[in-house]
Amino acid sequence: MRIGAAGTPAAPLQAQAAAGLYVSNGKLVDANGVPFIFQVINFPYAWYTDKWSAAMGQMKARNANSVRMVLHSTRHFPAISSGTAPTGGSSHTGVMTPG
Repeated sequence: MRIGAAGTPAAPLQAQAAAGLYVSNGKLVDANGVPFIFQVINFPYAWYTDKWSAAMGQMKARNANSVRMVLHSTRHFPAISSGTAPTGGSSHTGVMTPG
């Protein structure tokens, strides 16, 4: 309940659509209840940090709404030539913005 001037009840608030994404009946939906469809682009940021700004425009042109990024690399993976997968994980803790 909202309280108006002089302690009188104010007019009720109108319901507003939820902002962002949420789960409804086991599905990810947008603020209007429409199922969210991922349009994913893969971007190897760890190897192409200098290409991020240009890539953002290309992603937008393709209507991407999600980006999967490689955030960490040791730059050399000798294990690849031996047929074993590289080890290690992401050490990135910051937030990237186009710039």
